[in-house]
Amino acid sequence: MHNAMGYVRGGQKWMDAWELDEGATGWNSKTLISYFDAVEDILKVVYPANDTQGLVDAIFEASRSTGFPYNPSYNHGPDMLGIANFVMSINDVERETKQQANSNYNRITSYEKYLQSSRPKNLQLITGLQTIGFNFSNDEHPVMDSVELYSEKHQCKFSVAVNKELILSAGTINSPRLLQLSGIESPPAFFLSAVLFAVDNDTTHEATYRNGTGSLTNIEMLFSTGNMISNSWPIEWQNSLVLSPNIQQCKSRGTVMLMNSNPLIPPAIDAAYLSVDTDMTRVINSILLGRQLLSQPSFKKWNFQEVLPGPNYQTRDELINWIRGNATTGFHYIGTCKMGTDKLSVVNPHNMKVWEVEGLRIVDASVAPASFSANTQSLTYAVAARAVDLIVTEYKLKHNSSH
Repeated sequence: MHNAMGYVRGGQKWMDAWELDEGATGWNSKTLISYFDAVEDILKVVYPANDTQGLVDAIFEASRSTGFPYNPSYNHGPDMLGIANFVMSINDVERETKQQANSNYNRITSYEKYLQSSRPKNLQLITGLQTIGFNFSNDEHPVMDSVELYSEKHQCKFSVAVNKELILSAGTINSPRLLQLSGIESPPAFFLSAVLFAVDNDTTHEATYRNGTGSLTNIEMLFSTGNMISNSWPIEWQNSLVLSPNIQQCKSRGTVMLMNSNPLIPPAIDAAYLSVDTDMTRVINSILLGRQLLSQPSFKKWNFQEVLPGPNYQTRDELINWIRGNATTGFHYIGTCKMGTDKLSVVNPHNMKVWEVEGLRIVDASVAPASFSANTQSLTYAVAARAVDLIVTEYKLKHNSSH
């Protein structure tokens, strides 16, 4: 798993909402927190020390003066609201978890931590093949029979028999695509678009969560400092402070649909970004929040000048025009094979099995039933860890009952 290395759990509110509001029975903060803990024990993610100097000090002071508390435990406490050093999925090569001056850090990958270091003896890895569909032995009540694979190198197809069952982990785009290619009559594959954690009070009324604790944060403001040369910006922008607001708890819904029956043709992806007014309002409010933060006295000596969007963009219409032309995405797509019990649900939350299909389970970010206040990396790890326990427990029960 490769990404920008930000590691965010997302707070307990969204975990409880999966069960309370989406019908994902057994998926709540009480059951998930232990899996986040177990994953972090394996990954050894870095929790940076509060060793702030100069500009970083100014960032912390500006956040506090704007009303945001220092919250270094945003991944572990009930409330994410506040300012803290960003937790990263990186390792200290020398000391692993304790940050030291001049530490040498390496990116963490799921392959390194889960396969390379302790690869099961009964696991065979095959690369260079593309999954293009599934075959079933019963049309009325489908039973997984085999997997169709394609080799671009050899320009031919392979069929691999499924003796027991298949666990599909193709991701938020490819998992629903493969179901559609295989004729599984699932609903249209809707997906949810996707540090200072803030609450935008102008739009939070859209999310009504019962019970639970803590704030439902819906803006993640990332501060980046230093030489931004990797962005290929003009030389005068190289030494910059970048505030990158990521909106969360989005209401916009996109779709993933087949272009045609050719399994080698990519699907049609309509992200439908900012198609709901409250999402656009949240982006605008996050820009205004960034401006408010940079106007605080702690930044005065730095003499910052706004480059993007720039002082010419002030009204709502002006900001909307700039956002439409310049906003980007973190590609944190989820929800295309959501867990639950309603008509749009694809996966049974009790066992990760695809409803009304025998021998097929899905374990990836596509099963997330609703939006959440986080990057998708930590979520995917935790979902996989809990899914393992559900599947192993089921097999043990079957084994014990047969003896």
